[in-house]
Parts: sequence; C-alpha cells; structure tokens
Amino acid sequence: MDFQDAYDHFGNHGRRVIGFAKRTFIAPAGFKFSYEELNFPLHNLTFYGMSAIMDPPRPDTAEAIRQ
Repeated sequence: MDFQDAYDHFGNHGRRVIGFAKRTFIAPAGFKFSYEELNFPLHNLTFYGMSAIMDPPRPDTAEAIRQ
C-alpha cells in the first residue's frame, strides 16, 4: 500500500492521519520558527511513516449540528 492509498484508507474509516518526516538543516542561533509565516522547510523531507488516530466526536456534537 502506498502513502496515498493508506491515507485514503484511514480517512475513509474515520481516522485522522499524522505523517512524520525529517530534514536536517542549519538555522541561525535563536531563530524562531513560525507556523503562521511557514518559515521552515517544506520540501526535500525524508518520510518516516504515518500514524492513524481515532478522534471521536465530542458528546455535544449532535446538539451543535442541530443548532
């Protein structure tokens, strides 16, 4: 099973999928990485694997949808 097949399989069964990857690089001392600025490497990563987790709806989900 390749990555996309596994991702689709778990997603179709109500699972959230988290991927793990690594890239070695040199950042200046004290550099602050920011998700908002996306100032970190997004390409040339080595994929290590994925984990599928269950994230069941909260008990109040049905009521929130009705509203």
